[in-house]
Parts: sequence; C-alpha cells; structure tokens
Amino acid sequence: MPNFDDEVTVVDVYDLASDIGKECEIIIEKYGPEAVTALLPKVINALEFLENLAVRNEKENQALHELTAKISQLENDKIEKAEYRQRFEKEIEAIEEQWRTESADLVTAVARLQDENKRLRRTVNSPGDGSSAPPSPAREHDQEVLSRLSSTAEKQRATLRHQESQLQEKQQHIDSVSSP
Repeated sequence: MPNFDDEVTVVDVYDLASDIGKECEIIIEKYGPEAVTALLPKVINALEFLENLAVRNEKENQALHELTAKISQLENDKIEKAEYRQRFEKEIEAIEEQWRTESADLVTAVARLQDENKRLRRTVNSPGDGSSAPPSPAREHDQEVLSRLSSTAEKQRATLRHQESQLQEKQQHIDSVSSP
C-alpha cells in the first residue's frame, strides 16, 4: 500500500484502485461475486471522490506555485527598484555637492574679480602726474588676466546652468520612479 504522508496525486489514486481491484478479484475467486457486489459500488464512488479531490489538489498546488513564483518576482523587482533609487539618490547628492563646490568657487572668483575691478578703476581714475601715459605692460597684463577670468567665470556660469538643468531632470526622474 502506498505511503500517503505527502499529497495524494491522481496517479496514487489509480495505483490504489488497481490494488483494490486485484484484492477484489482474489475475493471473487474464493467466495464468488456476491461477496463484493454490495461493496464494489461504494468503493468505486470513494475512489472517484478521491480522484476528484486529487485533481483539485494538483490544480490548487499548481496555482499556489505560480503565485509563490509571482510574489518572489515582485519582491525581487521591489528590491531592485529600491537599490536603483538609492544609487540614483547618491548620484544626485554627488551632483549637488559638486554644484555647491563649483558655486562656491564661482562666488569666490566673482568676489576676486570685483576686488580686482575696483582696484583697476582706482588705478585708472587716480590723478597721476597729469599726463596720460601709454598703457604699461603691467596694465596690459592685468587686462589680459581680467579678460581670462571673465571668460572663465562665463564658462563656469554656463556649466552651472547645465548642471542645474541636469539636477532638475534627475529630480523629476526620481519623483516619477518613486510615484506608485
């Protein structure tokens, strides 16, 4: 007789029906068909009922397996999404920190340029010996430095605007990812 510690399958029911059939044949050979006539319809009904339960059990187990697999997939997706969001937030933080650093550098450069500009204005506007001397090499050098610094400041402003735009795009992406 099979061991039914695990779930009963349709094959188990068929094996059981076969074993019962063989036992019934032995009883019929020894005692005649009258010995099992009343019992056989009840055994058949019980086996059919057991078969139906086994079929339903197999279907439910299959559905349970599919649902378990789906839950596992959804949990993995959730973990991946959380990891992606965390990486994305770290990127945003790094960009923001870089932006703050560059902004501070630009503010420092602008302050330095403003001080230099004031100094140059005082030099140009200061009353000298009354004659307008041709520009000295030092003054030309100062103008070149000022021009380069202005160009650098303008480039840094453009970079800052570009990074602000990227930061806004990434923030919008984070908002769209975090929205259910």
